[in-house]
Parts: sequence; structure tokens; C-alpha cells
Amino acid sequence: MKILEKIFRKDSYAFGAFMGIVSPIVFLFVLYYCFIFFGGLFNFRPFPLGKLYLLALIINVVYMRMYLLNFKLEKTGKAVLVVTFVYVIAYFIFESQIT
Repeated sequence: MKILEKIFRKDSYAFGAFMGIVSPIVFLFVLYYCFIFFGGLFNFRPFPLGKLYLLALIINVVYMRMYLLNFKLEKTGKAVLVVTFVYVIAYFIFESQIT
């Protein structure tokens, strides 16, 4: 447990950007397969994949709160915040081009 704590307690922009990029992608796959599994199990219609992109960004909000308020690691928290803004702006740009 000490090893994980040591890994996640880094205060750098690069680590924050890495966390901000990778964690929503991993969380998106988890959400997608959970909706497929539970949708077939309970017979409900899953969210469209475009909406799951925004839902996957919730994990970045958790990381921002954790790093900025709880751990006081501002560089990492700011990097996660910037990556989240870039994700949201890119989502709305691509979503407007599709419709």
C-alpha cells in the first residue's frame, strides 16, 4: 500500500497530465462494459457512446478534488484540470461537427 501511495503522491504537471488523459479512457471502458453487461442482465437500453465520454470525465473531477484539496498537490491538480477542460472542449467541437 505504501508503494501506491508513493506513486500517487507526486506533484508534477507531467504526472497530472498523464492521470488526466489515461484515467477517463480506462473509466470509459469500464463504464461501457458495465452498461453492456447490466443492460443485457436487466434489459434496459444503454447510453450512447458519446454520452459516456462526458460521464467518464467524472473520474477527473474526483482526482482534481483529491489532489487540490486533500493532498495539496497543486501542480498535479492543475494539470488534471487543464486536461479535463481540453477533453470537454474537444467533445463539444466534435459533437457539433457530427450534428
